Amino acid sequence: MKRYRLVVNRELFFARAALKTKEPVAVRLFLIDTGSSYTIVSWEALASLGIDPATSNVRCSMMTANGLIQAPEVILFL
Repeated sequence: MKRYRLVVNRELFFARAALKTKEPVAVRLFLIDTGSSYTIVSWEALASLGIDPATSNVRCSMMTANGLIQAPEVILFL
C-alpha cells in the first residue's frame, strides 16, 4: 500500500489519496475536514476514472455556504 504524507498549508490539512474503480487509479489532493460526513470529489477527478456523476440515480442533500444542493453519490472502491 502506498503512503502519502500529510501537507499543512495555512492551517489547513491536506492529504493525497488514490481513487480507483476496478482498474484506473487517480491520485488527488484532498482537504481533510474531520467534521465532514462525505468526501467531495471533483467531476474532473471522477471523469479521469471513467465515472460520470450525472448518471447516478442516488442524490444526497447537502448544505453548503451557498445553500442546499442535491449532489450525486458515486461509490469508489477502497
